[in-house]
Amino acid sequence: MKRLITHLRHLLKSREGIVSVEFAMAMPILLGLMLTGLEMTRYVFLHQKLERVSTSISDLVAREEIITEAKVTDIFEITEQLMAPFDHSVNIQVIVTSLNRNTGAAATVSWQRNWGVGSHESRFGKEGEAAAIPTNFDVREGENVIATEVFHEFVPTFGQDVIGPTTIEKMAIYRPRFGSLANLISD
Repeated sequence: MKRLITHLRHLLKSREGIVSVEFAMAMPILLGLMLTGLEMTRYVFLHQKLERVSTSISDLVAREEIITEAKVTDIFEITEQLMAPFDHSVNIQVIVTSLNRNTGAAATVSWQRNWGVGSHESRFGKEGEAAAIPTNFDVREGENVIATEVFHEFVPTFGQDVIGPTTIEKMAIYRPRFGSLANLISD
């Protein structure tokens, strides 16, 4: 018994390996901070990518003189390049809406097309119905606008206590450059 007590006293007085013990104790905290930092960076970068998708698609549609189903499909295809390095085939939905306001009438949803996966509905309403216009925006009489909404179901890999699963939504509204795009031409 005396031998055991002597060994314990020697162990308590020993300073050899203390750095290793401290490192082992700090490592889980450092690893948690690093992984949470990586997840926060991914979250911010994803916000930027989704903003780019919404503005680019709205801009490309608004640049057309005449819009067809095929052109809308082609424009949707750029989402893959815009979302790189993120996977564009999961958790993303893009909705392009044409809002039109005839003279003396309320704004309506002229046409609307969806791309991607997801079951989100447009905040502007459904095709053929009266448009729900955001309070800080106005569609003037005789005017047409193109609105693009992008939804992404973000599920963090690490740090779910910091950033939980959430839907990221981005929106862009552009005015057509060459007249009205109130009619979508079928191919």
